[in-house]
Amino acid sequence: MGLLPRWVKCMPDSPQLRAVIERRRQIIADLVRARRERQERIEAERRLRNDKRSKSHTFGSKRPVVRNKGAVIPMERIDKGRTRILIPSGLGDVYWTIVKFQGFCQRHGIADPYVALITTEPEVRYAGSEFRSLEFLRMMPFLKIDDPPNQEAWPVKPAPKWLKDLYHEMWYGDKIVQPGFMGYDYFLVYNNAITNGRFLEDVDDTPCNWHFPLTFTLEQEQFGVDCADKWGKYAVYLWPFCEGSYSKYHLEQFSAEQIAESIRQFTALSGLTPVFIGAWWDKNFDDAYCIKHILETVPGSVDLLGKTTVPQLFQIIKGCEVFVGCQCGPAIMAAAFGKKVLTLWAKKYPLFKFPNCRFVMVSPEARGTTWRPIWADGLTVDQFVGEMMDLYTN
Repeated sequence: MGLLPRWVKCMPDSPQLRAVIERRRQIIADLVRARRERQERIEAERRLRNDKRSKSHTFGSKRPVVRNKGAVIPMERIDKGRTRILIPSGLGDVYWTIVKFQGFCQRHGIADPYVALITTEPEVRYAGSEFRSLEFLRMMPFLKIDDPPNQEAWPVKPAPKWLKDLYHEMWYGDKIVQPGFMGYDYFLVYNNAITNGRFLEDVDDTPCNWHFPLTFTLEQEQFGVDCADKWGKYAVYLWPFCEGSYSKYHLEQFSAEQIAESIRQFTALSGLTPVFIGAWWDKNFDDAYCIKHILETVPGSVDLLGKTTVPQLFQIIKGCEVFVGCQCGPAIMAAAFGKKVLTLWAKKYPLFKFPNCRFVMVSPEARGTTWRPIWADGLTVDQFVGEMMDLYTN
């Protein structure tokens, strides 16, 4: 298998692309080397402990190693003097966990936790993509975030079946806090409550802080000011149609052309500059023609896909008049910043089976006010434009 997928080779040449390619080459080279060294170590350890192997599904104590569906973090590199807490890695998942995190730490007397991310990808799909959540965590003044010890801290290969089963039991079951998970003191899965249609404030007696502080540098704040000066009043749109994204599921009910037409009409009525955000890989999947079509057919579009850091992304969201898109981490953060958010939902998506699923994701004061989720099933362009105008003007 080549170092670069076909879609990267077909992209126009640019300094940004060359930087991405070089970074990807280095990451993959590090992953290959780490995989080879790890396999050699595992084989050697297996031979040494073959007769003493435990049936408890725990790893050997001579060289403890943390494994999950994707991440591999050598425990010897973790400061054992601090409480080790494992949390999910998506932007929205991090937000929901941190809503409860401060209260959890106070309740358990944890002063200086070591926070690590568990990835949900079973293979190396977007090399380095999970670093965006590290950027998010670093913005929280009440956390001290360490860099990953090395590339072994990111997705490498699927874990044994027993560990997958335990992980899914945590993720999709009723468990919210799991002590002693994979060598960590705690595994926090408060986003599990969201998956099951439960309100975070009703999960346990740990208090919620829906508006925890985030720090921005002067340069990052100036970036937001410059964006407002450049675009005037603007609307932010996020439509990732990549595999596994929520927006891909509503295409059967509300197509990319209907989305484009709705944005064109709303732009003409509101006068807001259309600003599109997203990751660089959103334009490089099989269904990337959807977002490319929208960008090409909406006049005056500002294309920022893959061009912002997480702090810059948040500054853009904080300055917008309205946020329109699918259920995703940036949409959740837009609601947290008090912005007007319109999200499109598809009943076909397997997690959207609970009555409260559309409202549990945001703070109580945002539900039904600034946070407006609508179903794509049976939706027309006129109705969608009407919803956008109503949210914007009221």
